[in-house]
Amino acid sequence: MATRSSVRLSRLSDRAIVVQRQLISFQLRQTGFFLPLDWVYRAMVFEASAIHQNQVSFEEYRLPLANVGQMIFGEESSPRRAEAMIGLVLQRPGTAPQLVLPIDSAPALCRIPDASFVPLPQTYAVHCITEMTDNNSNYPLHFLLSPQQLLTQVPQIQSLASATARTSR
Repeated sequence: MATRSSVRLSRLSDRAIVVQRQLISFQLRQTGFFLPLDWVYRAMVFEASAIHQNQVSFEEYRLPLANVGQMIFGEESSPRRAEAMIGLVLQRPGTAPQLVLPIDSAPALCRIPDASFVPLPQTYAVHCITEMTDNNSNYPLHFLLSPQQLLTQVPQIQSLASATARTSR
């Protein structure tokens, strides 16, 4: 007769290990997006008084405000102005905050299996996006943003990185 622990162990060993990604889910212009959790420093509501010349005051930093229309959708529009906005403060893992990405919905933490993602088709002309969820996924269609590409789109971050590289030599 099998013992309880051996039956439980055999049931657990029959399950396949599913690799999942920890992501932040949010909406931009009625489209679902993900960002890797380790690139998001904080989600915050910013008052209009914290926004000056496309920069946001956050803690002791003046962070550039991402122009979502230009960076992601390839439009030449300027960032929206509002009384308050929800923003994700982005940073490279292990560095100071670097950018504020305005979003249209409250962010949510989620875990999505790696198998749910497919490469972005070449026919899509969308900047800063590397993958999307497939139609067979249990999660509705979302696009995975590349934080590295977002950060390279901001001139202030590029000049800061080059200044830092010069001083460290």
